[in-house]
Order: sequence, then C-alpha cells, then structure tokens
Amino acid sequence: MTVLSNWFLNTPRVWPAAKVVVQFMEVCGLNLRPPLEITRYHVASEKVPSHYKPLRIVLTADWHVGCEALGLDDMEPLVDEINALEPDLSLLAGDFQNSVSGLDGVFVNPRKIAPQLGRISAKLGNYATLGNHDIWEKPQAMASSLQKAGISYMYNGSVIIDNDGDLYNLVTVGDSTTGNANARQAFSETNPDLPTIVMTHNPMAIHHMPGGHDLVVAGHTHGGQVTIPGMATHILECPDSRLIYGQVRVNNSTVVTSAGLGTSVIPYRTKPKEITVITLGPAPER
Repeated sequence: MTVLSNWFLNTPRVWPAAKVVVQFMEVCGLNLRPPLEITRYHVASEKVPSHYKPLRIVLTADWHVGCEALGLDDMEPLVDEINALEPDLSLLAGDFQNSVSGLDGVFVNPRKIAPQLGRISAKLGNYATLGNHDIWEKPQAMASSLQKAGISYMYNGSVIIDNDGDLYNLVTVGDSTTGNANARQAFSETNPDLPTIVMTHNPMAIHHMPGGHDLVVAGHTHGGQVTIPGMATHILECPDSRLIYGQVRVNNSTVVTSAGLGTSVIPYRTKPKEITVITLGPAPER
C-alpha cells in the first residue's frame, strides 16, 4: 500500500488522471464530500493519578486552508463547532497552509489564517505546532502569525499545563516528514513524575521518541483521504499502517491520529473530515 501511495505522491503527471478517475467514482455514487464528523475517544492511563479530573482535549489537524474543501470562509463555522465542545485544551497539529503543488485550491497567507484559529477558546489554552506543508511554505510567517493571534506555538519543546492542580507535561515533537523531529530537545525539560501528552504532526514521529506516554496525538495522514473501492489502499498512506487513523497502542503509548479537515493533492476525500475529542483520565481502580 505504501509503495503505491509514494509512487502516486512522487509522480505529479498522474494527478490529473487520478482526479478524473475520482470524479468518475463520484458520478458512480461514491460520496467524495462527506459531512464533518465529531469523533470521540476515551483514554484511561494508569500513569494519570486517580484523583485527576477527566481532561477534555479537542484535536484538529490538516486544515490546509485554501484547499477546495476548506476555504477561509469555512473556518468560522468550524471554530464555532470547536468552541461548542467546550475544550479544556485545544491542540492544533499542523498543516494550516495549503500547498499548490497539487490540483487542490490556492495558497492563503498565514496572516489571514491565524486570527480565525485564535478564536478557539479553551480553558487551558490553544497550542499549535507546524506540519510539513507549513514548513514547505512559510514556516516563520505561520509561527509568528499563530503567536500574534494568541496561540501558544511550540516546536520540539514542552510546557507544564495546570488543570486546577492536575499537572501534565505537554510536549511537541517536530515534523518527521521534513526531518525536524528532535525528541531529545522536546523532552529535555519535562517532569518525569507527571503524565505526558505529546503532540506531533506526523504520527511516524512516535518511532523517533521514547515510549510510555499517556497520549500522543497527530494528524498528517488525512485518514487515507481517499479509499479506492475494492482496493486495500488509500491516496495517502503511512509507513506504519497502524498509525494511519484512530486510536492504537504503539511504543507503549496510546496514539490518536486525526483524519483532519482539509485535502491535499486532489480536492476529494472519502474519509470524513473530523474534529477529534479525547477525554484523558485515570484508569479505573482495580
């Protein structure tokens, strides 16, 4: 599966033909613009102290603002959806920008994107890291725009968050697609006695960091974006197929990979775009 996906992504001349094929699939009844889904996970960790309250995390990823599936005008209702979920913590896992190297939409200046993301309201803050498309396009402009919008931007770093006395390490590990995952730096100032939440863009970064984390969240894969009927493959893949979507245990950590919100290369998806809600709490007492 990965071989086919890599060949597709690295062979731009086939993209127009792929777009036509996918359009034909739509004519045949395949829904290529499924509605937004709110996906919920409950993560219970033995490392979270028994007296800790449940922590509601809202994860979004892969906005790709400017793609045909998500323009600037679409951001306001999405942010309203996020705020209606009343997150304790908002995590923005990168790829805010859209690359125009494929056949999907236009590039939008980060200065126009960040103020909408800054409208997200979360009790413990709104934290962001960059994805590969942000790094390929305008990484410094994206990072500074996020900060000017009141968003806590982190890249290969950590902070301690305080939920009314319930303390957590929040760590961001850089994007592994672009070779920027520096786990040594990211974890250098964490408190080993606290439960740990890790945000990264590409879930493959789990293989570049120490294991044993309460929660690792990521995006990047779009949940495969388009699944071809009758074939066990997707337009977008992940070298570790366990990490392409959903909740799994890898490297003694619970990993949640979001399907994200936008599209890349071609302006279609069969996997619904999603806002991901994760409730993290202690494991039941035995």
